[in-house]
Amino acid sequence: MEDRGGKSIHSFVGEFKIRNGSGVGVVQTGDSLYIGTGRHFAPPIDGDRVGVAVWAEDGTRRFPAIDEPAYFHFRGDRLEFESRSLDGVEMRIVLSLFQIRRDDGSLYRAPYGLVVIGDPDQVGAWGADDNPDDPSPIRWG
Repeated sequence: MEDRGGKSIHSFVGEFKIRNGSGVGVVQTGDSLYIGTGRHFAPPIDGDRVGVAVWAEDGTRRFPAIDEPAYFHFRGDRLEFESRSLDGVEMRIVLSLFQIRRDDGSLYRAPYGLVVIGDPDQVGAWGADDNPDDPSPIRWG
């Protein structure tokens, strides 16, 4: 396997399964993450931004909580989202992407992120991958 490198906003587009989520409740283990799919409340790429949504296993939308799409901006090699609640609490989400080319030529993509709401000590971290049927997609030998 080799590192693919060269990420662009297009590298993030897809549907992913959250494998481990902890901390702040925007993302939980078992949720589905949609980035720029054009469905599931995740609008496609529009310039340097792309829609992102998180859905719980029971089919309810976890993020965004309001009925307007959440657009993340591509900055450097990551996606970033910043917002304030009506009472002034700041939320920041940063998504990064690990990707490698498997021996069979397929690309394995694993987004991971941090969520900070208000107090910088209130951090949630999580990881996902694009292989929703296999909880351990890479076998090390």
